Amino acid sequence: MSDLTPIADHIEARVAFSLLRDAYMDLARTLLRIEEEPARELLRGVEQRTALRLVSGDAEEGPGSGTFAKAVEPVCAVLRAAQAAA
Repeated sequence: MSDLTPIADHIEARVAFSLLRDAYMDLARTLLRIEEEPARELLRGVEQRTALRLVSGDAEEGPGSGTFAKAVEPVCAVLRAAQAAA
């Protein structure tokens, strides 16, 4: 992020996540309206890549730490919601 206090840095990350979540959901809804099956394949692919990143991130932290998994869970929730958005 930037040279902010930890609290400001956290707020900056939450705002950025919120904006990206809204943009991703809008994009998913639009793609699903245009051509549903290719859009669903694309959204599944993004979710699968995120799951792979989750596994590799947890492996980098060490077995059983779960910190990375907890941090990525909101992202996974957005990806699942995007597939349901239509």
